[in-house]
Amino acid sequence: MAMRNICDEAEMPIADFVLAPRWGEVPRYRLYVEAGAARRMDRLHEQLDRALGEVNVEYASKRSSLRLEAVELMELSDGALGLRDEALRRR
Repeated sequence: MAMRNICDEAEMPIADFVLAPRWGEVPRYRLYVEAGAARRMDRLHEQLDRALGEVNVEYASKRSSLRLEAVELMELSDGALGLRDEALRRR
């Protein structure tokens, strides 16, 4: 929902992405997105962090109390997610 809201606002198609937890002393989420999509949407990870707080009160609470760090952007090479999906389908 949060990513859809960002893309709708920017009038961009929803990018393929993976949002996964990164555990640590203070955990955070990592946003894995292909480089082309990251370049089309300036500060995508910051926008997603803000949007997650708007649609999820628990996320907002953990961010404001510093129990969760901001979303971290991890750029992948273009086509990487499609290749990964294809490899998983062949299993």
